[in-house]
Amino acid sequence: MLTERKYGEIAPRLFTVNGGQFGEITIADTCDFRVKQSVTIKSDSQAAQVVEIKRILSTTEILVGPRSPDMTLRTDLSAFTTGDNSTIQLLEGNSQRPGIDAKQHERAVYEEEPVIAKRSILVDKYGRRIGTKADDAGNIRLLVDLSDTEITDTLKKTPTIMNVPILLANTELTLVLPQGVKSFIIKVREARAKLQIAWNQTESSTNFFTISKGVAYSEEGLSLDTNLSLYYQSNRPNVTLEVQYWT
Repeated sequence: MLTERKYGEIAPRLFTVNGGQFGEITIADTCDFRVKQSVTIKSDSQAAQVVEIKRILSTTEILVGPRSPDMTLRTDLSAFTTGDNSTIQLLEGNSQRPGIDAKQHERAVYEEEPVIAKRSILVDKYGRRIGTKADDAGNIRLLVDLSDTEITDTLKKTPTIMNVPILLANTELTLVLPQGVKSFIIKVREARAKLQIAWNQTESSTNFFTISKGVAYSEEGLSLDTNLSLYYQSNRPNVTLEVQYWT
């Protein structure tokens, strides 16, 4: 029963990038970590900190903050560096699994008329949806049913990082994601700034999606046949757009 109510131990995993001012942690593999887990951050010289996982951005990136119902809070981890052997771990029995009300669960999986069914999707160990692809005959098949060669075409192989200066506030700029991108993540480096993004030119000030201060935006499972343009602007001048994409 204790195993059902609490998470099991996750052994220490080393930081691969220095800890961030806004709770950013980068490790080799985020598998087994979950949002709302209470985890322990340690290093050779810093006092251990117990924090809560607020978001898991990718297979390597986690955002943490103080244990609180407020999921936007972040903890400054800039003192935890790779040179100081910083780690993240989950101690056995140290994190309670959140309760999920049966009615909330039913609401989350139920699809209304005309479907009238409970949704069920396949995911991998990171929680990423296993997509579909048309075979040579035009039949829609799950990627797990396709040949190794066909599946390999959908895997991420090469990362690219871009640091793009934003010199002027409230001025639209263009980010071009190249053909073949499988996933991307973007954010403003400076916590005081927010982004407005749009998929149509000139709409970043009229019909846009807001990326709030200190928050990253990401997309997974892409298969771009052509270049894709993203239009963006910041409410602050002299900031930096951080971009990481995989092809």
